[in-house]
Amino acid sequence: MMTKKCLTPLTLTLSLGLAGCGGGGGGSSSPTVDNSPAAPLAQPGNLWSATTSTNRTGDIIILDDGSYYFLYTKVGDPTTLGGAIHGQVSGPNAGGSITSTNSIDYNWESGTGANTTLSSSLAAQTLALNGTYGYDATNRNFSFTSAYRPASAQVTSLAELAGPYVSKDGLMNLTITSAGVMSGAFTSGCNFKGKVTPTTNYTTVLSVAITFQGGNCTQGTAALKGIAIYDTTQRELSAMAVDTPRTTAILFQARKPAT
Repeated sequence: MMTKKCLTPLTLTLSLGLAGCGGGGGGSSSPTVDNSPAAPLAQPGNLWSATTSTNRTGDIIILDDGSYYFLYTKVGDPTTLGGAIHGQVSGPNAGGSITSTNSIDYNWESGTGANTTLSSSLAAQTLALNGTYGYDATNRNFSFTSAYRPASAQVTSLAELAGPYVSKDGLMNLTITSAGVMSGAFTSGCNFKGKVTPTTNYTTVLSVAITFQGGNCTQGTAALKGIAIYDTTQRELSAMAVDTPRTTAILFQARKPAT
């Protein structure tokens, strides 16, 4: 399964199986109905901090419905998002094993995606999650170790999250209101709307819903759902969302401007 990189590496959308990334038409082709995304469910979640055998770090989030996200950094650069893996897990099974046979790795650096299989174990006492990812191309295989991050007692409210954000490359701007309503735009002329909802276990982990607004958006009016992590120290939001068939994904990393 291959993907095509449609925007720039720091504000990336990936569309699997698409022939190209040309912009769509404008004017009357824009939707006239209200296609604002529905508010995402405020699901409970579990969070781990991971280190991979390929010199990456990352965050693993497993929601109570079994969906999971592994946001990982670039090789050797723990400050910059390098991609994300999404799938559905099974477990913990007998012996504490957690597996996923339908994971997709959306790699930000190459703009490509690949099917991968997760095999991992959850330690009974420490809740450490350690495992491996296997790919068709074995040179992509890697292992990881991770430490469980208990839910923080510090409450990050939507009021604290609210404000303007700019991506590292300056090609995307977004604003979040104190009600969790999101609006954003790429310099390519593609706009999107969205909503964020804190999960019930972690105040820094958010459920996200995003809908592209047609016009210059290669993705048309695709609706995506996923998660985001808010770094209160850096005032930075990293997010990953996919559509239901998982043929389109968005990854972004944006920070509030210095005041």
